[in-house]
Amino acid sequence: MTNSPDWNAADKAYQAHHASCPTCRAAGGNPNNLQRCPTGTELWATYQAAGMPPHFTWLRREKGTRVPKTNGHGHASAGPRPDRP
Repeated sequence: MTNSPDWNAADKAYQAHHASCPTCRAAGGNPNNLQRCPTGTELWATYQAAGMPPHFTWLRREKGTRVPKTNGHGHASAGPRPDRP
């Protein structure tokens, strides 16, 4: 079994490149008609292989994927908050 790349590392690497690459910025804004540069293409493939962002818990619920309980800040929850039912 192959492990997926770490989402946070993949996101950070792609975003750092994207911020300084006009080709990748243009492709990000018009993905159906423009291509990323070779480096951006590789970074984007790694980003896509990393899967769903860990903070998209709402999307996991919609897809029926198990979501660990957190307190909304990525930390394990100790139970319901007093201000929430």
